[in-house]
Amino acid sequence: MIKTKWHSKVIHLAVALALVLSFSLATAVPVLAAPVVASVTETAFDTDTTDHNVDMPATVNAGDLLLVLFTNDGDETVTTPAGWSLLASARSGPQVRLSVYYKIAAGTEGGTTVNFVTSANQQAAAQVYRITDWQGTTPPEISAAATATSTAPDPAFLDPAGWGVSNTLWLAVAGQDRGDQSGTLAYPIGYTEGISTLSSDTNLSCRTHSARRVLLTATSENPGPFTIPVTEQWVAFTIAVRPAPRDLTISSTVGGNVTTPGEGVFPCDEGTIVDLVATPDAGSRFVKWTGDVGTLNDVNAAATTITMYGDYSITAEFVKQYDLTISSTEGGSVTEPGEDTFTYNEEEVVDLIAEADACYEFINWTGDVDTIADVYAATTTITMNGDYSITANFVAIYDLTTSSTGGGSVTDPGEGTFTYDCGDVVNLVAEAEEDYRFVEWTGDVGTIADAYAATTTITMNGDYSITANFVAIYDLTTSSTGGGSVTDPGEGVFTYDEGTVVDLVAEAEEGYRFVEWTGDVGTIADAYAATTTITMNGDYSITANFEEIPPQYDLTTYSAGGGSVTTPGEGTFTYDEGTVVYLVAEVEEGYRFVEWTGDVGTIADFEAAITTITMHDNYEITANFEENSPSYPPPSGGCFIATAAYGTPTAKQIDVLREFRDNVLLKSMVGSAFVDLYYRTSPPIADFIAGDELLRALVRELLVDPIVWVVEATGDIWRN
Repeated sequence: MIKTKWHSKVIHLAVALALVLSFSLATAVPVLAAPVVASVTETAFDTDTTDHNVDMPATVNAGDLLLVLFTNDGDETVTTPAGWSLLASARSGPQVRLSVYYKIAAGTEGGTTVNFVTSANQQAAAQVYRITDWQGTTPPEISAAATATSTAPDPAFLDPAGWGVSNTLWLAVAGQDRGDQSGTLAYPIGYTEGISTLSSDTNLSCRTHSARRVLLTATSENPGPFTIPVTEQWVAFTIAVRPAPRDLTISSTVGGNVTTPGEGVFPCDEGTIVDLVATPDAGSRFVKWTGDVGTLNDVNAAATTITMYGDYSITAEFVKQYDLTISSTEGGSVTEPGEDTFTYNEEEVVDLIAEADACYEFINWTGDVDTIADVYAATTTITMNGDYSITANFVAIYDLTTSSTGGGSVTDPGEGTFTYDCGDVVNLVAEAEEDYRFVEWTGDVGTIADAYAATTTITMNGDYSITANFVAIYDLTTSSTGGGSVTDPGEGVFTYDEGTVVDLVAEAEEGYRFVEWTGDVGTIADAYAATTTITMNGDYSITANFEEIPPQYDLTTYSAGGGSVTTPGEGTFTYDEGTVVYLVAEVEEGYRFVEWTGDVGTIADFEAAITTITMHDNYEITANFEENSPSYPPPSGGCFIATAAYGTPTAKQIDVLREFRDNVLLKSMVGSAFVDLYYRTSPPIADFIAGDELLRALVRELLVDPIVWVVEATGDIWRN
């Protein structure tokens, strides 16, 4: 007989609505699969009997959990039916007993009855819970029995040993004596779907109460009391039904394995926090967990946890790893990723950046470069398909500065500053302009292959500055008149560098003599010398002039005591016929010149110390001197006025004037004429000065000394 009280259904509905509302307003929580109460079947036995055939649910599937709450109106014992197991049975005095049985259904129980036999005739009230999605093998846990006489049947606290399971189905159950009283009936707070089954309306009746709740995270429970209308004896239990286990399927990729809990399928209780440890093989590393990772604590951690709220399949992903060893040569460094040994995943593309120091440049990457995108690029990438060792190579860079002098230019590499790698061999080409030629390279020429070749090379081992030097080239055209020839450099056109000093040699034929060089003689050292030089500062044309040699005569000069012949000297001198030769006789102190004697027929004035002789034959002449008498004025010596001014012919100033006379004046016609005029007119003036000390001082200070100073100051010019 099945009974359902309307008021209990109202209460159940209200509590259910409240529970749904509380869940909907709560923070997001995974949808969990708690055990499901598929049905509750009630059976009331309103007459006293020992056989109590309890109705089973109409539908029962294999593996369902069947849970029977059996209350009998008395303390008689109940025989456990075959195939069933007793969870607990307790009485409250002699008035009421509550027994709880369970069975894992075979699937054949639907629509049948099971006889629960009491030891004496008694009424009874039974409820049969069909529960699905439960753990499947572990029996429900039940608390100790709570018994008392009151209006508040209060199930005992229950902490299922070793469960720690979330999403447990909790049942609060109670059996009471007499259930026929009307009044308020309430279930433990938070419990829903309350069911109260009454055996009969008589005072020999009994009643079974139950309600349920699912707690998401609680692993123990103290339901709290029921409320019944009047004080009665009661027995109460708390029952926990474990949720169905969740399958955790674990696998791994190549390169490692899951060592905790292992690999395969692992049943886990609902809400269980499972430790996960992924261990990579040597040369590999863990990457991440993939699959059903929504409740996994950290998908990127090899050691983590997963909370079981469902059937999950996860995979530990591993990747092969390789070492990249990076170094560099002198002159720079690898800034990305740096210089060291770095570990990367297989197929990972790694950025490479090489930076050169000042005065260096990057050349290339060497080593294991097969997967480098561009071995000649300082910024590139390498794909890691193995263990690689690479080196960034740098080279010093040097500046080559080229220039040229006038007359040409550097055409290769040009003129300016050019940058090259250390050790580069650079072509050099210097091209001369018209009328110029290349001479040599100057400057930092230590590594030039041939510093004298216009086309050559330079090896760049440093910063170098070089100059291509050019020189102007000029033509020297030489020729000669009859009577001789130019033997050095010859006769014709000869080319010389600017500034070259060219030797000139003119050789006369027999019966001729060299006279002078004519033409562009401005840079000839001595135009009257047959052997001389010419400095090439332009294009020059010169001629060596010769003349026939006339008859020649010897002039032999002597002097008596008291003086000497200073021009041309004393001895034998050869002159051409008709040559006018100057004669100068100089007296010693205390003497005076008297006359020239000998072959004096062509002497202009044989009584003059300074005179000339014309050579028409061989002549011998003597300069004669005598001592001065006390009354005779001092001798003029030859430089009459100067001798009179200084009072002696041996004064050093007079030596300067004599040297100038002999080396300059007597070498030219004008100078010779001046000397001749001087010697003809100065003796009376000198005699006049010599007798007056004041006049001697005035002439010396105002005339002779200034002339001597000018002659000495220009000595470097006229002496050379």
